[in-house]
Amino acid sequence: MDTDIQVHGSHFSLTGVASTTGGLVVFNFFPPDGARITILRNQALSQLTNYLANSSYSPLTVMRDLDKGTMVDQMHTEQLSRTVKLGQQSTYSGLSLPDPVSGSFLRWKTDLSGLENTTLAAVGTGTVLTNGSVPFGIGSAGVMGQDAAQFFWDNSTKQLLIGGPSSPTGILDVYHNYATGIAPSSQTAIRAIVECKGDNATFIGCAGMYIQARDRSDVNAGNKGVLFGLLISAVPRVSRNNVPFDDVAGIGVVNDGVPNSKGTEAIYVGHNAAYGNQPEWIDSFGSDANVDYGFRHGGIIEHGGIHLWGATILSGHAMQIPNNTYLVARNVGNTGFVRMVGLTSGDIVDVGNTSDIRISGRAFPDIDNVRDLGTTSFLWRTLYLKTSLIMGADLFILDSTGTITKTNNVATVSATKTVRASGGAGDCTMIFQGGLLTGGSC
Repeated sequence: MDTDIQVHGSHFSLTGVASTTGGLVVFNFFPPDGARITILRNQALSQLTNYLANSSYSPLTVMRDLDKGTMVDQMHTEQLSRTVKLGQQSTYSGLSLPDPVSGSFLRWKTDLSGLENTTLAAVGTGTVLTNGSVPFGIGSAGVMGQDAAQFFWDNSTKQLLIGGPSSPTGILDVYHNYATGIAPSSQTAIRAIVECKGDNATFIGCAGMYIQARDRSDVNAGNKGVLFGLLISAVPRVSRNNVPFDDVAGIGVVNDGVPNSKGTEAIYVGHNAAYGNQPEWIDSFGSDANVDYGFRHGGIIEHGGIHLWGATILSGHAMQIPNNTYLVARNVGNTGFVRMVGLTSGDIVDVGNTSDIRISGRAFPDIDNVRDLGTTSFLWRTLYLKTSLIMGADLFILDSTGTITKTNNVATVSATKTVRASGGAGDCTMIFQGGLLTGGSC
């Protein structure tokens, strides 16, 4: 019954023994549900019939003796079917099996004459294997080469550690302490190289590593958590000076292939066509860390520092910066920064600071006859003009003495306009018609 041997008389009884119609096996108790019952023949290896020469004999007796011999053969065949045997094509024979020894296991002798008892200490490094380690490395003479104390499997948590000094903390932990002076290509904990080809028409190709982090099927709004497809932690233990060869980077990307290869991105954020124009990501790049530079590039840029050509920006905001911040550029002498544009408190767009601002094209308002240039509190000091000043309304020139020092090339866009000068001596009005002074009074 299962793996327990039941004894005739103590556990069961038989009926119909020697009957041609068979019999029953009757247990003295109820076998448990699902128990496997195996009935094996135990035929005595004996011949009790004595056949005498020139004497009569019963055919039934002969048949019973022949049946017994057949049953003995069937019993031996069943027993042999459960033994370990060499293959029919094997040329080995007469192999020996030693007596069992506690704490040992069997291995083939060096002369292949049979099996022998041995221990782990005899085939390893001379010491007992570390508990939980995975032994590997077959050396000469068929013995294991080493105790893989740093190839550790934690069966309780189903976690694997390679090269570490302690138990694993993740599903797979890889650790190594490299010596000084080894080339970076040799200081790689995990290296994956794949070679493939596609059809130059669809996203058919290969990936050096595919990582997916996803919610479990039982996650809901009340128990959801963060999902990181890849979480990288850089741990510098000494301060850096931001000079070549002492950088610390969470992700380092190097092109080891064809240079100037168009369509090659250091970091690519893919698009799933099934989503249409729906946002797949809230941010292509998001950061809430305390950093010195949000984005820094010190190499050669061929076309543009930020390239948004071809992007469909639904909000129309190609770039967003927080309040009280500015876009700046390094000055010619590389001694400081020049402020270009920003947003100050009160939602006022601030352009430049003490540096000159040069406009290559025309400057005009977005709406006709609505916007002002300056305010009563913030006045332009001097206005330099090369040619005419064309007005669409009255021109008021305020001077501390009430004197207009230059009136040439003052024109109007309508037939008659008024120029009024106000100063300490009173107001004077001059009337221009067709660009000519036709009258006035003080």
